[in-house]
Amino acid sequence: MTIKRKANTFKALQKIGFTDYISEVLTDSNLGERSAKLISIDDFSRMIIYAASQGKKEAIALNMALTKMSLTDFFRDAFGARPLTIEEKRKAFYETYVASLGWEGWLIMDRWEDEIILESYPLKIGNMN
Repeated sequence: MTIKRKANTFKALQKIGFTDYISEVLTDSNLGERSAKLISIDDFSRMIIYAASQGKKEAIALNMALTKMSLTDFFRDAFGARPLTIEEKRKAFYETYVASLGWEGWLIMDRWEDEIILESYPLKIGNMN
């Protein structure tokens, strides 16, 4: 999820507590050291809430999936049941996310994410045949 710094959007986010604090993190990978710019979980949550309030299907689906997965795990723990494993959490999240977004929306978003990922590679990959 990215935020375009449109004045009205940015002001609305700030009204709900968005800090715009960005931290830079260095990680080691098989490609060497890489850096990433990150926002806090609180700011990310505020962005999801704002986007959902503006009717963005992806944000609504993300909010539904995170809420259902979290509440399921919370109530299982509260009533003495075994907490969900990470695999069960992933399954619950993606099932709800896809159901909320719909298969057509899921396929469109999946293709859009593939384009973003491919555009971010430093080298263009040619025909591999």
